[in-house]
Amino acid sequence: MGKVLDVKGLTTTFTIGKKDYEVIHNLSFHIDKNETLCIVGESGCGKSVTTLCLMDLLPENGQVTGGEMVLDGKNLGLMTAKERRLSRGSKMGMIFQEPMTALNPLLTVGFQIIENIRQHDRKISKSEAKRLAVEALRKVDIPEPESRMKQYPFQLSGGLRQRVMIAMTLAAKPILLIADEPTTALDVTIQKQVLKLMNTLKSEMDAGILFITHDLGVVGEIADRVVVLYSGDKVEEAKTEEIFRRPLHPYTQGLFKAYPQIDAEDFELKPIEGSIPLLTEPVSGCRFHPRCPYATEKCARLQPKQVEPYEGHFVACFKVEEEFGL
Repeated sequence: MGKVLDVKGLTTTFTIGKKDYEVIHNLSFHIDKNETLCIVGESGCGKSVTTLCLMDLLPENGQVTGGEMVLDGKNLGLMTAKERRLSRGSKMGMIFQEPMTALNPLLTVGFQIIENIRQHDRKISKSEAKRLAVEALRKVDIPEPESRMKQYPFQLSGGLRQRVMIAMTLAAKPILLIADEPTTALDVTIQKQVLKLMNTLKSEMDAGILFITHDLGVVGEIADRVVVLYSGDKVEEAKTEEIFRRPLHPYTQGLFKAYPQIDAEDFELKPIEGSIPLLTEPVSGCRFHPRCPYATEKCARLQPKQVEPYEGHFVACFKVEEEFGL
């Protein structure tokens, strides 16, 4: 297949009140061409920070302090600021959660897409950029694209605005799409349409997608593989069907128990007790142990390593190690 993105040992630190706090701890994952990787977890687990690291958009008090991010064979950390800025549009495209805040309300949809295209290739004429913009809108199934080019974001529905954002991202023909909860603000019907569209475009462009979500229903619709994050740690990774069939980490199991399953006759909703630790709150050992029903003294003292109980299924948990004799 070939890797679009290869992240190895990513560590991210935020400085708060002259003290440094690790937010992402030694995170590794990869995305192949024509593959969607979903990163899931509760709010505050580090999903969005991971995307900001890739896009070089961390706030001033945040910095990557370890590991490497290799995009299309090139290490992002070794690039100059200008090279990273260019790759941010031409190689990577970002689709945000709320398009109304990402789009400029004072400029027409067409103007914004055309400017985005020319920003990444100054050799393109305005007329050619306009043709590409209309083509991008048509590709994401926006009706009457020529007319939509003249409209402002507030004149479009939420679903159409999200399609405009996708069109704007695709116009630069990136090899990696990063989508940070892009369907959260949409109703279920429009959500399904957007997910179907992204699956289609992924195949057509032979690109990879990094999809951030907390919704397991969305994961089932779009993901090829899943990474489960908890408080900046990767606790589990597997193919989608595998992780849905047999989640192994207690946190992943808790996520499934806390997700409504209306087709199950005897399903009982069970939220995970406690809350995710604060960034400034030190936790020794496994960071999930204060909330884990199976935690032992060892879990509170030592950090579990990634083990592979099944091929391609990785888990960081002492309980799993013992059960599988690893």
